Amino acid sequence: MPAAGAGLRLGGAVPKPYRAVEGRAILARTLEAVASAPSVGGIVAAVAPGETERAASLAPPALAWFRAVEGGEERFDSVHRGLLEVPEETEIVAVHDGVRPFVTAREIEETVALARTIGAAATMSAPVETVKRVDGDEVTATLDRAKIRLAQTPQAFRAELLREAYRRAIEEGWKGTDESALVERIGARVGIVQADRWNIKITVEEDLLLAEWIAREVRG
Repeated sequence: MPAAGAGLRLGGAVPKPYRAVEGRAILARTLEAVASAPSVGGIVAAVAPGETERAASLAPPALAWFRAVEGGEERFDSVHRGLLEVPEETEIVAVHDGVRPFVTAREIEETVALARTIGAAATMSAPVETVKRVDGDEVTATLDRAKIRLAQTPQAFRAELLREAYRRAIEEGWKGTDESALVERIGARVGIVQADRWNIKITVEEDLLLAEWIAREVRG
């Protein structure tokens, strides 16, 4: 669970994972939501330097195990550091953003099950707007949105596949923006699981306001 970002776009004196939504830290909500999925045996949270104890204090007691490690400068580095802490015997590794607190057990279970079957799977949503390719401030093409998906998390992988994808990416000096890009790059299939409407990533102030509403009116 990458949760080491400074949250510069959100702002505020409190680091983003610990900002409150309806009185509870975002990271606490995310950990609880992930831990509610039957397939989840333990969680590794990659957090900002100096925040491992605070993260550990938020771990749900029902988890078989929890580890907090210091993340890296980029998401790629944080997930890799977390992956190094995953027990060797683990068959499936799922990655979920620490600031997506409204993930459902359904999304996690379906993503894990599909990864178990074909090797890799990612939760995605379909765009509702018309999608354009641009160059600077000019449109160069209109894309077929039926063939476009917006990647979210959770993303799940056979552990040996994700480890190999990271090994090769590090060896070749290549960093992707999400984990499915790493396994796509080495030729693996990535299945699609439909995202829940409310599986938002809290990034800017408007997201925090929406999260308050979801927590109160949808998940309350």
